[in-house]
Amino acid sequence: MDHENYVFIGSPASNPWVSLFQDKLNFRESEVVVGKSLKAFVNTKPLPGEQARYEGLRWTGTEGEDYATIALLPNITQDGSILILQGLQQEGTEAAGRFLVDAENRRQLQRTRGGASHGDLIP
Repeated sequence: MDHENYVFIGSPASNPWVSLFQDKLNFRESEVVVGKSLKAFVNTKPLPGEQARYEGLRWTGTEGEDYATIALLPNITQDGSILILQGLQQEGTEAAGRFLVDAENRRQLQRTRGGASHGDLIP
């Protein structure tokens, strides 16, 4: 994972490569026993108005809210980027991908990042 750009889709439970970057993420997936406990994103540094924990759907295909994160990190050699799309369930991961497909959503996301970049989200 050096000298290139990579996209990882899924959380550590479904994509083990994502676990290599968990220590660099503010929102980290938490599941005590895979498939047996409620999944959540733990917010390691909550800002005012943010929750410390975001719990989503208990299982894929059920009704309710799910959550996803979109993270852009430098690669290991700092000359490329790692894009991570992860949802608590399949619905959240799919929503993150659909969000990024829309050019206006990517522009808004770039603005919220304040222009700081490890790689452009805007083609």
